Amino acid sequence: MKYYIMIIGLVMIIIPSCSSDEELPGCTDPSAENYNPNATVQSNCSYLSDVFVGAYDSTISDCSRDQELFENIQIIIQADNDEPNEVVLALSGLYSGTLLFESVISSTNQISFNTSYSVVSPTAASAFTYDGRAYLLPQFSLRGDLVNTNDTLTGQLTLSAVDTDDSDRQIFSSRCLYTLTRR
Repeated sequence: MKYYIMIIGLVMIIIPSCSSDEELPGCTDPSAENYNPNATVQSNCSYLSDVFVGAYDSTISDCSRDQELFENIQIIIQADNDEPNEVVLALSGLYSGTLLFESVISSTNQISFNTSYSVVSPTAASAFTYDGRAYLLPQFSLRGDLVNTNDTLTGQLTLSAVDTDDSDRQIFSSRCLYTLTRR
């Protein structure tokens, strides 16, 4: 009996010392690449979008038409704050504003675009101009894939625009080879 009491006493001492109040750092976000379900303290998380986010020097070539339209394009890829595994491509230089196209990350080395962006220009001065005509309500679409190889994204993308103020009449559509090199 005396031994049982000693064993019970030892068990009562050992069991509380086994439970740990230690903090286990790790990523607590289930949508992250490095999610740790056992983590008790939030630390850095990694997302698929991290591979693509940044400013890029762009070369746009082999366009099906309107090559000159793309001569001053600047591209930045940003993380989508609402969707950690999606990115937003910000395209500027096509007109006075910036076009924002959301994309889905297909894999660790590919992003896919199948999205539209509507522009509302309050004045003709800020309108998109093409072939001498100003468009106040164009809708731009971007379709295609970019593949990442050593911080260079390449792929065929089709950028098109329709005039939503004129029964969605097509303004232009051009498929080009995009080569984007991270700065």
